Amino acid sequence: MARAPFDRLFETDQLTKRERVERTLRLQPVDRVALHDQVSFNPGVIALYTGRDVRGFDYTYQEIGQVIRRTLDACFPPAAPRGSARETDADGFVIQRDQWTTWTVSRPFADVAGARAYLLHKMRELRQAPFDPDAERARHRQRMQSLQQLIGDTVIIDYSISVGFCDCWSRLGLELFILLYDEDPQVVHDYIELHATRDLRRLHAIADPALSPELGTLQTLAAELGVTQHVTFTGARPPDELYKYYSAGNVVVTTPWYEPFGLTPLEAMACARPVVGAAVGGIQYTVRDGLTGLLVPPRAPEQLAAALRRFLDEKRLAVTMGMAARARVEKQFSWPRVAERVAAVYRGLMAEQPRPAVRLPHHPSAQPGEAVYGAD
Repeated sequence: MARAPFDRLFETDQLTKRERVERTLRLQPVDRVALHDQVSFNPGVIALYTGRDVRGFDYTYQEIGQVIRRTLDACFPPAAPRGSARETDADGFVIQRDQWTTWTVSRPFADVAGARAYLLHKMRELRQAPFDPDAERARHRQRMQSLQQLIGDTVIIDYSISVGFCDCWSRLGLELFILLYDEDPQVVHDYIELHATRDLRRLHAIADPALSPELGTLQTLAAELGVTQHVTFTGARPPDELYKYYSAGNVVVTTPWYEPFGLTPLEAMACARPVVGAAVGGIQYTVRDGLTGLLVPPRAPEQLAAALRRFLDEKRLAVTMGMAARARVEKQFSWPRVAERVAAVYRGLMAEQPRPAVRLPHHPSAQPGEAVYGAD
């Protein structure tokens, strides 16, 4: 059966863009390298593919989308040029915007007391702000569908969540962030946790299998292997329900091919469940092989099966390792313990011998007597 027509970047393309991207992520054979870039910031590429004499950044969101469709297999959501302007936001921060870069020129506070008052004020706002998951999902779906119409079959790689830690230090400035954390770590912790919790609620609200067919791909694979009756795909679940799913099992398996840290093993261990994990990245640190779980090489299904067989054959192994896993989390990864370690790093840095000041080049957007605190 002939394939339905699909967007080709090259005449020799045999796979659709999505097939190529998904196979690349699974380290499977592809017809060519998947192309991914952020062309929003590249006037030369925009000029080349639109045939227009682009001066500076005088191009549109639609033109960026057209170029993405013609040149990329995958992309981040594009952003149009924003021009240069200085403005004061609702919280009193003076912001300098220069196309896609943002600087904080001044803040509505200048000391630790002011920084603490700001975080407390923002926490009250976050707690009182309404949250409608259905409205969030509808807005996100409309945005993604409109973008998909513009860029054709190009796969959208979207990061729909911010990070409370980054928001905190960028708003306070690094110096005040360190000083406040040293003096009152609890208020910093509470702000980051509240910010991250709200962002996670939004992430779970907008999770939409219709926009991301990965779940359907896994369901198809289960059917092809004849194991559908043994597998349950629960989809995304709110953070406050995850413990129920971890606790319902005897063992938690997490076997990515790459993982810089790995929150899933810690969540499982906190629920007193042993982890069978891939010996990659941070999982090698969080999981103690033979004590709180078992480590196996990535992409080694036979060794993964052997590890799981041990738990079936040795009935008490899951209980023993699960108890050790819970103890490790309480001792090494509780919020107070993490806060102590972060504070110790900052104290060590502050205690180092001061280095000679480095004079930065004058930024053209700064006026005489103003300080540019850095890009947010």
